[in-house]
Amino acid sequence: METHKRLGDKYIVAALASAEIAPYDDLVQLLEGEFAGYVDESAKCSLLVDQLLRELPSYPEAEDPRVLPLAERIGQLDGEFWVRRHRDNQLWRLWPLLADQASLTRIRALVRTPNIRRELAHLPREVTGPGES
Repeated sequence: METHKRLGDKYIVAALASAEIAPYDDLVQLLEGEFAGYVDESAKCSLLVDQLLRELPSYPEAEDPRVLPLAERIGQLDGEFWVRRHRDNQLWRLWPLLADQASLTRIRALVRTPNIRRELAHLPREVTGPGES
């Protein structure tokens, strides 16, 4: 794919994002091994968030131990405006998986977009929809 005129990084990321590739722990190894040179860190984080959202239930009673380390990894993304915005959106996507106040506080500290930070005020289980008690 490296020498193909039309296929490149964006094709690889789109192909990887289109369906479940492997369980989360195996995907981490694939992205650090076989696909390390093909996928940038921002795309790796996005793929990992996608996989965690597939594997874990939303609004859990207990938080999975992989959520906060992934949030920390995402929090390391920095650079141009679009990278920072992507970082904050990926951190926002982790919100339904949070069960610990300490994790919510840490993720909120990593977010730089004011509107997203403002929304990260409560754990998912503390938020009720219209008509719910």
